[in-house]
Amino acid sequence: MGGLKAGEQLTIYDLLCYLMIQSANDAATTLANYITGSNRAAFITKMNDVAKRLGCKNTNFVNPHGLDHDDQYTTAEDMAKILKHAMSLSTFAEIAGKLSYTVPANNIKDERHLSNTCFL
Repeated sequence: MGGLKAGEQLTIYDLLCYLMIQSANDAATTLANYITGSNRAAFITKMNDVAKRLGCKNTNFVNPHGLDHDDQYTTAEDMAKILKHAMSLSTFAEIAGKLSYTVPANNIKDERHLSNTCFL
């Protein structure tokens, strides 16, 4: 959890860093709300449509953050397809390569330091 606060103003890049470096579920939900105007079902439909377009055959998303749910599943093969596509996106690849990121101070919080704990 990123500990985001209601009304806090962050850039999309900051939210992506929270999501990818710190695995912040609240950042995933915030990004989903931003993309589809708080219509979570529309965002999940988009996620599943992209998975299908990438050739995923054994993937079903039911939430934007990836927390366990009986109806949410994927395979290593499908995740490899999704990751291959994601790594072709320059911003994703850049953030994926970071070990840490400093979130600048904003309207509510002081500067924060995010650290990646996955060293693969």
